[in-house]
Amino acid sequence: MASRFRFTLCSSVMLLFFAWSFAAAQSYSITDLGTLGGSFSEVYGINASSQSTGSSQTSSGADDGFRVSGGVMSDLNITGSNVVGRGINASGQVAGYYYNRSYQAFLWTNGKTRDLGNLGGSYAEQLGLHSLPCLPVERRVDEGSQLV
Repeated sequence: MASRFRFTLCSSVMLLFFAWSFAAAQSYSITDLGTLGGSFSEVYGINASSQSTGSSQTSSGADDGFRVSGGVMSDLNITGSNVVGRGINASGQVAGYYYNRSYQAFLWTNGKTRDLGNLGGSYAEQLGLHSLPCLPVERRVDEGSQLV
């Protein structure tokens, strides 16, 4: 009975050791994406191709949305302030929001921006994209808290 207990204990310890060493063998890397000239950048969305989107401070202090593709950060060049890219799909389209007298949702595709508006309210926020092109995941609007 004692030898069976020792065998079970040793087997359990060995199994835990191998599981731990396998988990420890996985490696990850952190990449500094830089900024658009300011002091910070924040990523809010990333896709399976390692493209990402978010917001970065510019040298003038404004917050502009960006997309990183192939390791290069590019300004989305959306007119307005507080521009934030919130989601990016497999096609590289970016969804987000910006401020221009009210918060507006947008869809950015290959350098062209489509204003998705705010459904007549004063605030809209595009939170993400479906894996299919042009299909929003969730859209928040202040008036009545509608989700579209």
